[in-house]
Amino acid sequence: MGGPIAPSTPRPGSPLVREHWSSDEHTKEALIIRVDRKLNSTNVLDALTDLFILGDPPEYIRSDNVLCSE
Repeated sequence: MGGPIAPSTPRPGSPLVREHWSSDEHTKEALIIRVDRKLNSTNVLDALTDLFILGDPPEYIRSDNVLCSE
């Protein structure tokens, strides 16, 4: 579980937004998606905490920090 934090492709003149998503690697189900202009480690930890409150904590967590540039 755990997904990249990556900027989406902005339209000309629009602000850059960042996305954080967590998914189940086995079922490919999206578990949580957050979008904002600024996301930091605290935002990611808050999202994971919310996810763990809703369900059982996973046995393993894999995290990718992928920055896309086009």
